[in-house]
Amino acid sequence: MRKGLCFAVALAIASSLVVIPASAAVKTGGTCPKLNQSVVSSGLTFTCTKVGKKLMWGKGVKVMTPPSAPVAVPSPAPAPIVIPDPLPALTSDSYPTIAATARNSILSTEPAGDTPISINYQFNSDVPVADQNLIKEGANNFISHFSHIMNYAPKPFGIIGWSTKSVGEPLVKAYDPASADFQNDMTSTFGKQTDLDPKTCTGMGGFSVGYERLIVIQTPCKTLDDSSADVATHELTHEVQASVNKGVNPRAVAPVWMVEGQAQVVGAALSVQNGADHWFVGRATWVERIPKNFTIQDITAMEGETSNNPDPAVNYAEYTAGGALEEYLIAKFGFQKSLDIYQRALKIVPQGTPSGAQLVNYFKIAFQQVFGQTLDSFYAEALPYINYLTTISPTASSNYSGTDPVVVLNEGCHSTGASATLQQLNGSQWVDVASKMGWDIPPASANCATGMERPWTAAKVAKGTVLRWHVFSPGNWDWYSTPYTY
Repeated sequence: MRKGLCFAVALAIASSLVVIPASAAVKTGGTCPKLNQSVVSSGLTFTCTKVGKKLMWGKGVKVMTPPSAPVAVPSPAPAPIVIPDPLPALTSDSYPTIAATARNSILSTEPAGDTPISINYQFNSDVPVADQNLIKEGANNFISHFSHIMNYAPKPFGIIGWSTKSVGEPLVKAYDPASADFQNDMTSTFGKQTDLDPKTCTGMGGFSVGYERLIVIQTPCKTLDDSSADVATHELTHEVQASVNKGVNPRAVAPVWMVEGQAQVVGAALSVQNGADHWFVGRATWVERIPKNFTIQDITAMEGETSNNPDPAVNYAEYTAGGALEEYLIAKFGFQKSLDIYQRALKIVPQGTPSGAQLVNYFKIAFQQVFGQTLDSFYAEALPYINYLTTISPTASSNYSGTDPVVVLNEGCHSTGASATLQQLNGSQWVDVASKMGWDIPPASANCATGMERPWTAAKVAKGTVLRWHVFSPGNWDWYSTPYTY
């Protein structure tokens, strides 16, 4: 009984909807056999309706095919971030070679040979030709190593050299007169600049504008100090940092000490002067200014700007102790990772995060992902190296590894802030042979006060040449040593 009932129900359901072959097509208004019967014919559903006393097929309704359920395509899972195993700390025995190790990593990672990229130079007429040539020489050498990173955009780089604010500000603003942001930035920046006396000043200063691919250098001085050759290469390093992230300001993703410290280290490593490598001398100009007795608190202060720090010893330390931190970082992990950190940090640091402690809270994540070490543990590890550099003379002739003979002034006691050149006698004229490369501490018998030293340089000098040293402060005083035969 149960079987028969089931069969009858199934039969009733099956007979309620009939599919008619096309050869026996149903038409609206045609006679139908059974009230409410539905049939499918020619893609239309017809239902039998009663019209008066007749049964007739109603108007056909198009058969709707239900849409198939969408097939869910799973999103690819993000690649897992592999945190590298931590590397052992560099030992104090390696401290004397860390600088050279870092430099070798830079030059081996980014060897010369890149295709040159276009640089538009502009100098106002008062910029000394020697200053212009020094800037171009450093920039050309730098570009030969880094143009493959810096050529991410077709817009050429610009380098502007200026002597006084009255001509410098309008010259720079003319670089992009249509950009209100650029005009406002330059108004603010030049408002902080001061004019220098070209007769007594001895160096250069500059800043970069990453979003404009522009470097601006104040260079009125007729005499250049040892740091001048590094200015163009320092600022171009900032352009590399920005180029890694397609123009993003590196200070928007990394602490200030890293941004400025790397520019000091790379700028010195790539600097040249009159065709000669300038690394040894250029590096010394910032190492000599590292504050003594540096602390972890001082390091964290360098995560932001230190120009207004109440402790004068920490002011601008990102350019000195920051260089030591970056030098240690590159020597330990390699130069490539010191660039990779900017790309990783860009993915983690929210846009618009203020520099300093707030930014570094995010940056710490990127640091550990790239280096396999916490930022705090890195600070504690590198601190002894910073303080080590304050106990040695970075420019002592004993550190020189070149091939030219070393010539040291053998008389007097002199301030390391003075300029000095080795001269030789040609006929009746004294001519410069080489600028000082560093300072040596005189022997105890010289009875020199602390901080008073003697200059040295390295130069090819023929035996029998009459030499003397010229020690001076440009526009203020001159001192000459007793001539002697080499």
